[in-house]
Amino acid sequence: MDSALTEAEEDSLRFLVQHDPTLATIADGLRIDIEDHPSYVRGMVSLIDTVAVNMAMEQLMNRTCLGVHLFALGGFNLLFLVVFNDKTDVLVRFRMPDTCSYLVRTWKLPWQPVDSIQCEVATYSFLRRRTQIPVPEVYGWSTTGSELGAPYLVMSRIQGVPLSMEESPVFLDRIAEQLAGFENQLCENPLPQIGSLVDETGTVGPLVCEGNDRFVPDQRGPFSTSKEFILAYIEHELAVLRDEETWLKMRAVLAERNGGVGALPKAYATAWLSLLQAAILQVPDGPSPEIFRLAHVDVFEQNIILRAPDDPTIVGVIDWQGARVLPRWDERSGLNLTMLSKDLPEEEGVRLQTVYAGAQEHPDSDLPAFPWQPLFVFLESKPTWTRARRNGRDSRDMAATQPLQSRRRAATWPRHGRNDCHAPLQLAAKLASGHTNDKW
Repeated sequence: MDSALTEAEEDSLRFLVQHDPTLATIADGLRIDIEDHPSYVRGMVSLIDTVAVNMAMEQLMNRTCLGVHLFALGGFNLLFLVVFNDKTDVLVRFRMPDTCSYLVRTWKLPWQPVDSIQCEVATYSFLRRRTQIPVPEVYGWSTTGSELGAPYLVMSRIQGVPLSMEESPVFLDRIAEQLAGFENQLCENPLPQIGSLVDETGTVGPLVCEGNDRFVPDQRGPFSTSKEFILAYIEHELAVLRDEETWLKMRAVLAERNGGVGALPKAYATAWLSLLQAAILQVPDGPSPEIFRLAHVDVFEQNIILRAPDDPTIVGVIDWQGARVLPRWDERSGLNLTMLSKDLPEEEGVRLQTVYAGAQEHPDSDLPAFPWQPLFVFLESKPTWTRARRNGRDSRDMAATQPLQSRRRAATWPRHGRNDCHAPLQLAAKLASGHTNDKW
């Protein structure tokens, strides 16, 4: 299909910039998407009845609609900007069909006890009720989307510009302090279990899955302790290993990342996870109660909206899709600098983390004595995604984990090492073997 934009597509991009000059970057990104993936983008847009969207938004918002314009698309969603005659606008986000994503998929979204859109709406309502964190306002939603052709969410557009981590240290210090303040607010509104919110009052239900979410085990909870949470992940991976057909299929689909089916011996992965499971069952439960807080799971620059390019005031934290209630020790998620600082020079990243820590109000003494976080990092590098690293040894001799340093790098499965991050796995192995007093 021709990658040149049609006249209608050019008109739509021009309209976005005329409506709000700060959307020029959005328009430029859409142009690249259409030029690079014309069939995909146009195929996606054709699935949405924009005339029906126009009529529905006029009825919902009680205003005259001037147009429905493509605004963004990703692996799982399609976003439209609906503009009204009073120069206001709303965003309508549609969940895309499973078979139409850029991503390689061989299975569909699993059955879920609660729809993820319902959980996202509950999350926004909870945040607006309990915190001062700036988030979009929800105007309407549907988990079936029967009237518009796909499940959808209608919300306000927060005006501003996305964060850039290439700013001055003083600018980034202000960002770190604000994010720490937001995380403080979340910790000040603790929730009773690990899972996903199902209503604005803070009721926690089972974990919901977004797309092929590798961070959600088959046993969805909700979980009352970190120990239950970790054990669910271990059992999930062992179940995959027990299913020979699924194991081979998933290893093959991800061969470019994991080195192929034979790059990690199944018997070794099974033995190691079984050892870990037996060890964790012996670990004492953490302090009661643990701190479980609502956590954003996609804290990247484009989801932090600033007032202006030269003003570091955060006016919006967007895209809480997939947000869930997680333990405070889980630094993989939450309004922290884990993902934002990963591409900074090491010295600057450490400095910025120090600024963030200085603005936190909840001391580390509140955290469980057992260091769950490195174990969780290990479980994220699941067998189907990873390859064994042979450090001069056969994989049978590997006894610790190398955490993922970047999502762009090929992950590796356990190997022997002396880094402090290996200590929890060493302890687990000692617990399971009964040699807790032996020198490792």
